[in-house]
Amino acid sequence: MSRKRNRTSRQRKQAVKRRRDNLAQTQYGFVNPLSGAGTSLDKNSASFFQPTLLFSKNFHETIYVESWAARKFVDIPVDDMFVKWRQFSDMDNRNIELVERAEVAFDIPGKLSQSLKSSTLYGTGLFVILTKEATPDKPLIVSRLRPGDLANIITVDRFDATVAGVNNNPYSRNYSKPEFYKINLKRGAAFTVHHSRVIRFDGIKPTSDNSWQVYDQSWGVASLIPVITEIFQDSNVSKGVSHLVNEASIPVQKIEGFEDALAGNGDEMSIADRMAETTALRSIYRTVFMDSEDDFSRHDITFAGLPDILDRNAVRLAAAANIPHTRFWGKSAVGLAATGEGDARDYALQIQSSQENKLPVPLSLIDSVLERHLGLPENINYEFVSIIDASETEKTDIFLKKSQAVVPLVNAGIIDEDESRAILDGDQIAGNLDDLSVGQIKPDDQKKALAAAQSALSLGGASGQA
Repeated sequence: MSRKRNRTSRQRKQAVKRRRDNLAQTQYGFVNPLSGAGTSLDKNSASFFQPTLLFSKNFHETIYVESWAARKFVDIPVDDMFVKWRQFSDMDNRNIELVERAEVAFDIPGKLSQSLKSSTLYGTGLFVILTKEATPDKPLIVSRLRPGDLANIITVDRFDATVAGVNNNPYSRNYSKPEFYKINLKRGAAFTVHHSRVIRFDGIKPTSDNSWQVYDQSWGVASLIPVITEIFQDSNVSKGVSHLVNEASIPVQKIEGFEDALAGNGDEMSIADRMAETTALRSIYRTVFMDSEDDFSRHDITFAGLPDILDRNAVRLAAAANIPHTRFWGKSAVGLAATGEGDARDYALQIQSSQENKLPVPLSLIDSVLERHLGLPENINYEFVSIIDASETEKTDIFLKKSQAVVPLVNAGIIDEDESRAILDGDQIAGNLDDLSVGQIKPDDQKKALAAAQSALSLGGASGQA
């Protein structure tokens, strides 16, 4: 009977082991039963990612203010998107000036920056357009706007708003998105706003219209979450090194009859007094006196390897933020003949990509509102400016190529001087040509300008042949 019971117990254990192994094989692609990799013997088989669910604004706000690394992760990419902002083109200069004044008056770049930072820090940032032609809970119909109808623009994050109704019609372009938002202001009464008046920026978005499974379905996920571990690790490493610095040299004093003194026998001077006296007398200007049987020494901590740990952790933190090491830490490139130009150009392309992906759709709505608000007779046209300044050689080369393209077209009568001027207008070499009409230019000056362009064309061909 006991033999049968032992067999049954053994069979249970084997069944449990098989289930664990099957579970490991289900969870992990690589399994080696002989070595135990991927099975219940592998400690990594117990590792998994736990979703970070944050329901309070306090944590986000505190880490942004208290952690310089978190603040850089949030601020740097967004600030770099607006450092050069955008350049208007193919517009009358007076209209450009009106648009630029309106952008300053309503702080449009600053409000867009705030919304993008809120999406990184909190998960979602809302850019709310308030106009005079209708109440906020009514749809925004741009064609009904009149000059001066733009009242204000405010920005809030997901913790300052609640979703009031979600569109469940799959035939609607607003499917699975909020129809209304209730904005809860700390100063002023709460109000409801229609989704057409809200430009929404999400940090990490779901990969389908079915939204999240474990995260809050109404909002995006903060882009800061994937790097929180790296930020905490950087703080721990820095504090660990700081503690080692504080204990870099530990003084040790050996006292004859230490145990007897602790027991209250022998020496009249207490241990605490003797240590205090020795500490007070330690100086490069004083001599320490002690019994011949006593001894004083230091135990020094070596810092070998600590710089490497700090440097590697710094590189890892910058990589987690997807920001070049030189930009994140504000230091020059390290290494023989290292200039950092390659990293800078890659980062500039990354910023330009962010601008092209995140800003054109919001700016389309903002510009259409500004056009009606300012009463502009033309559309707002612009292009984003690279955060890296072109060299004089690159500027000249760009102007030369434009001239090479324009001059044959003018000579062939395909385009006239006004059209050629529009092509060259705003070039960093040619400057602003929009206000200069052909009638204001003397014929001799026109011939000289054309000859200069033809000369540039011939020089360009000669240099190309060389």
